[in-house]
Amino acid sequence: MLTKGRNISIDYLRMVLIFLVVLAHSDISTYGICGWLVSDGLARVTVPIFLIINGYYFADIVDDKQKVKKYLKQILIIYITWTIIYLPFLWYMSGGGKKLILINFITGYYHLWYIASLIGAAILIFLTRKCKLTYVLIASFICFFIGYVIQKIYVFDVHIYMYPTIVRTFLFMGFPFMFSGYYIKKMNLEERPFFKSNYVVLLSTVLFALLILESVLLYYNFKVGELDPVKDEIYLVSPFVAPLIFLSVLKFSKYELGGDNYIAKVTASIYYVHVVAIFLVNGSPYNADAIMFPISFLLSMIFAAAIIELNKRVRIFL
Repeated sequence: MLTKGRNISIDYLRMVLIFLVVLAHSDISTYGICGWLVSDGLARVTVPIFLIINGYYFADIVDDKQKVKKYLKQILIIYITWTIIYLPFLWYMSGGGKKLILINFITGYYHLWYIASLIGAAILIFLTRKCKLTYVLIASFICFFIGYVIQKIYVFDVHIYMYPTIVRTFLFMGFPFMFSGYYIKKMNLEERPFFKSNYVVLLSTVLFALLILESVLLYYNFKVGELDPVKDEIYLVSPFVAPLIFLSVLKFSKYELGGDNYIAKVTASIYYVHVVAIFLVNGSPYNADAIMFPISFLLSMIFAAAIIELNKRVRIFL
């Protein structure tokens, strides 16, 4: 059987996505509509696509219980490690409140919610792996739309305690998008005629334009009370455009044999450490200056290289 090797196109996609993540965390949304469209338009596909990539590769091991256990154990170790590293930040944010610290420890502090969501989503996919894919796909869409409705309830001036945290959980965000990647791999969609054609690129472009339109509408029309403007965690078009962007990348995939997975390691390291870099550059992880973004990103890359080397000796960071 011919081995294609590693899909380096996905690795390069990761680098583009992590660049947008760090940029979005640099408060660029405060720079008018253009800044908003970067952080709350363009960057809103980053987390969904990252989850799709996770699901795409998880499909390769889902039927091997030992590999799944090893996968979950490693992610849990990483999550605990980085939660401990960010504990001073969490303490500062919560004012030392034990309840808020506990909630954030379970759901994930700041950007670490992604890892907590990933763990829960992987477990749920493993538990449903023998169910008919179509049924689980429908269930994943239902979960997404429930999360979307919870998010939109504030439009009716109904206040849900920590609703962004509720929305960004494995059930409403992690599972729907991770399962999309899982479904793509299990159904081998990238080899289907439509997804090998240029129509998939055209359709993803049209849907991406709709995502930008949704972002514009949020900026101008959904300013509620003290939230100005309202920041949605998930967009209605996301479960359609994110998988199509990923499939568009797969259409132009390039492979290489061997390699040490270095780009993927750099991307993951930047994700974990960039909040520390933002803090060191700006004096706060929450009120970053977008003008300082190049320095923050460069510092994140330097830290990432160090983390990769450190992880060779103590495998708890990646």
